[in-house]
Amino acid sequence: MPDAPGNRPHESTTCAFCRIIRGEEQAAIVFEDSLSLAFLDRRPLFPGHCLLVPREHFETLADLPAPLVGPLFQNAQLLERAIEEGLAADGTFVAINNRVSQSYVGLNLLYQFLPLASRLFTLVEWGPV
Repeated sequence: MPDAPGNRPHESTTCAFCRIIRGEEQAAIVFEDSLSLAFLDRRPLFPGHCLLVPREHFETLADLPAPLVGPLFQNAQLLERAIEEGLAADGTFVAINNRVSQSYVGLNLLYQFLPLASRLFTLVEWGPV
């Protein structure tokens, strides 16, 4: 069944991320501006596992309008730096999900940030490639 439109363009009534953005679902917000919202994953793989989503609903990176790519990626850089510095992480795994997330039901573009310690990196089970 197609998604019913929300009150704004590029908004979904069934997407968990859009519900968080509208304040209908709780989340531990760590960053927000007029373009995006970042919050802690509700089923983190590691402490500090964050998600960054654009405030407008886009299912894939290819759907994101070109003028938003740079500013959204700059927010991703800010979040990545804050996670590494704030958690004294050795590095950060950054991924872009299109349409799916392990912890949320919703078809939305999102960036995932996993703070990593060198000793823990080999413990991550990535599954079949």
